Amino acid sequence: MADLTSVVASMAEFLIIVAVGYGVTKAGIIDEHTSGRLIDLIVNVGTPAMVVAAVCDLDTSSVVALVPLAALLAVVQFFAMLGCGWLYVTLARIRGDERRNYLFMSCVSNSVFLGLPIVTAIFGGSSVVLVSVFSTVTGLFVYSVGFALVRGDDEGEASLPRRLAGALRSAVNPPAVASVVAIALVVAQVHPLEVISGTLEMLGNITSPVAMLVVGHLATRMRLSDVFREWRLYPFIVVRELVAPVLVYLVLSRVVASELLVGVFVVMYAMPVAAMAPSYMEMAGGDYLLTTKGTLLTTLGSFVVIPVLVWFMTAL
Repeated sequence: MADLTSVVASMAEFLIIVAVGYGVTKAGIIDEHTSGRLIDLIVNVGTPAMVVAAVCDLDTSSVVALVPLAALLAVVQFFAMLGCGWLYVTLARIRGDERRNYLFMSCVSNSVFLGLPIVTAIFGGSSVVLVSVFSTVTGLFVYSVGFALVRGDDEGEASLPRRLAGALRSAVNPPAVASVVAIALVVAQVHPLEVISGTLEMLGNITSPVAMLVVGHLATRMRLSDVFREWRLYPFIVVRELVAPVLVYLVLSRVVASELLVGVFVVMYAMPVAAMAPSYMEMAGGDYLLTTKGTLLTTLGSFVVIPVLVWFMTAL
C-alpha cells in the first residue's frame, strides 16, 4: 500500500484537474457537446485501453487465485451498498422521487473514472485485476437492478421483458468487455506484444485527466452555493463513504487473508457517485439536479475520505 503522503498528493492532483475542468468550462473551451464527446472517448477508448494495458506486463500469478473471491465479494458489496442506501433513506425519512434518487446514488459508484486510477495509485498495478472484477460484476447489477430503480414502476408490468432485455444489452459495453479481457489475460498468463501494450498504455493515460475535467464541467451546471446547501447529502456522504467502508474493513480484515483484496474493496466502496448518474436520472425523468449535486459533493468528499481510510487501514 502506498504511504499516506503519496495518496494525498495523488488526490490533490485529481482535485486540481477538477478545478481546471471548471475553469475551462467557464472560459467556453468545454461545453455540453464537448463534455458528451469526452465521456464517449473515456468510456469507449480510454478506459478499456487503461484496463487491458494495466495487466499486459504484470506478473499477476499471486492475484489470479483471488479472482473468484473478488467476484463473490463484488456481488455482496453491491447489495450491501444498496442496503446502506435503503437504511439511510429510511432513517432520514426521504420520500417520493428523492427516495429512488438516493437509492440509485448509493449503488452507482465511480468505479472506473475515479476508482481505477485512484486504486492503482494506492495499491499498484496488480490491483487493476481486482478493480476489473469489481467493475464487471457490479456493472451487471447497475445496468439491471440500478436502472430498475431509476425507471421506477411507471413503465408497467407489460414492459418488464423489454426492460430486462435493454438492461442486458446495456451491460455489454466497452469497459465491461475490457474488464473481461483483462481477467482472461491474467488467468491465461498471456502477455501481448510490446507494441500493443505500449499503444494501449498511451491511450489509457488519457482517462484520468479527461475524467477529472468532465467532473469539473459538471460543477458548472448549477450554482455551487445551491450544491453546498443540499444538507441531506452530507450525512449521506459520511455513511456511504466513511462509516460503511470502515465497517467493511473491520469485517473483511477478519475473514479475508489478502490485505490487497481487503484494501481494494474498502477503497472501491468509498468511491463517489458515478459521473454518468445524472444523465441516466435525466433520461428517466427523475430529479437529475439532485443526482448532479450528489455526484459533485461525493466526489469532493472522496478527496478527504480516501486518505482518511488509507490512514485508518495503515494504522490498524
